[in-house]
Amino acid sequence: MVMVASCNTALTPEQTPDQLGADNHRSHQYGKQARCLRLSRVLSSPEIVRQTGTPEAYQVWVCDQPCVITGCTGCNAQGKNHFYSVKQSLHSHDPRYVGVSLCESAQHCLQANGLVATLQFYKLATQEPQECARAWLQLKAMELLHSWVWETLKINLGYKHWYDVPPQAFVGWAKAHNVGYLVPRHYVQIH
Repeated sequence: MVMVASCNTALTPEQTPDQLGADNHRSHQYGKQARCLRLSRVLSSPEIVRQTGTPEAYQVWVCDQPCVITGCTGCNAQGKNHFYSVKQSLHSHDPRYVGVSLCESAQHCLQANGLVATLQFYKLATQEPQECARAWLQLKAMELLHSWVWETLKINLGYKHWYDVPPQAFVGWAKAHNVGYLVPRHYVQIH
């Protein structure tokens, strides 16, 4: 008899839930460091973004993400969404790294009606002034950029999960790419 512990993990009759938790704990040995790194937002710095990958690679990745307005994916003939460049105000990123994924219907609505009307049509905003709508779109663009760096860098380091990445691996990468000075001091000091 097999008992289900979660969606992806099954227990054998000889394995108790406590043992399963212990196995998961061992495999998450760098979880605190990963959390520290993610919360520090250092991976969103323009220097680390540039060292992670090209603007073209970022734009291809964004087009594979769900539309920020409708949530749909793969809406054009190539099974991709469109990269919509977001004008930035205070960010110092290369503009080719600042954009969101839009499906065809959201893109057409945006072009025909403007940002505020599009967000209202899709029930993402009420009577928001243009500045709030722009800020929302900029926030979505920065969230996507951070997620891309998080996912791409982890893969470039050769790991499936950040909780498996020893701090020395990321620090070594950062030093090799001349961005070691950006690594938070407390990231490597967590035990």
